[in-house]
Amino acid sequence: MAALHARGAADYPALGNILKCVFEGSQVPFDTGLRIESRYFFNTLRSLQAKAMARTFFLSRQALAKRAEREDLSEYLAQLRQAVQVQQQAMLQEGLSAVLVNNLSRQTAISVDTLLTSTDVYQEEVVPQDTELLKRRLLYVQALAALRSLENGSVGDVLEADAGAIAAGFPGWTGGPISFVEVEGLDAFVAQAEAFAGQYGESFSVPAGLRELAASGRGLYA
Repeated sequence: MAALHARGAADYPALGNILKCVFEGSQVPFDTGLRIESRYFFNTLRSLQAKAMARTFFLSRQALAKRAEREDLSEYLAQLRQAVQVQQQAMLQEGLSAVLVNNLSRQTAISVDTLLTSTDVYQEEVVPQDTELLKRRLLYVQALAALRSLENGSVGDVLEADAGAIAAGFPGWTGGPISFVEVEGLDAFVAQAEAFAGQYGESFSVPAGLRELAASGRGLYA
């Protein structure tokens, strides 16, 4: 489990659950171990995250491969990168080290230029709980940028938005920035985005279209 966390793969639920069922199953009779394995398998399979990943990596890719023409995603991806870079600079101004910000970006963001490291500025200590919050902050700002891109026409549909972001380095365990919103749950996503907006500004403002979807009970992939 320590090695799993060290290489940044802990966010993939199947990997952790495989190790758990092996560890737990090795301490009980064989038939009981099979029941433990089945439980972890079905809990993984029916999770919203697994459904989002299956949709993006299999169903969406098959659908996109059949299209005669694919969208030009350069403007869309540029908007996501800009959102990441704004947060990177904000984190540096808050006293976080460039090394930490670079590592967080590699784990949670599409590919961006590496920040230059410096020891000439005050660097705030970060506890693990704060690190997880910083990761969510980067994920949310990209998801919100993706939602705005859908509204302003920089990207045409959710299939292209998710697949294009994953190809550009957005973490695969989310299923893509749009799928990430659905995994979080629309109401929960809006609430967290509003909390971030109150603390970090308009980069986290919630698009009107998402509020309407949340109110209607429909999903982004509906």
